[in-house]
Amino acid sequence: MSFNSSGFLPHQLFLVAARISQECASRMDLTIGLGDFHVLAHVAEQGSLSVRDIQAQIGMEKSRVSRIIARLQATGLIEKREHPTDGRLLEIMITAPGRLLIDAAAPLAAAYQTELISRLGDDAEETIAGLGRLLPSQ
Repeated sequence: MSFNSSGFLPHQLFLVAARISQECASRMDLTIGLGDFHVLAHVAEQGSLSVRDIQAQIGMEKSRVSRIIARLQATGLIEKREHPTDGRLLEIMITAPGRLLIDAAAPLAAAYQTELISRLGDDAEETIAGLGRLLPSQ
């Protein structure tokens, strides 16, 4: 039996994720990368987080999260402060310009999500649930 990489489900899922991410970034006309936006949106939603929290909650490698945090801080979208109870940690918080970016992008993100769900058709909920079952249990 020969291996068909184009029919390999992990490869197909990777391509779908990459193409949807590209289309999403294009539709939202972001001034930052989609990974950066994902981290920024998560910080906005949670209020404040440590790099460790971000890494654990969104499933990115620590080094990638650290690079994203550095870029977001350099552009003034987030700020870092010493954690109030654990001096070993830094607290990451959204700034006013970061909040403006999130608030401007939110309706575009919601519209894109609605479109994606529509593309899945009548069995969208079942398809999304099925994709969730593919995630490894932790």
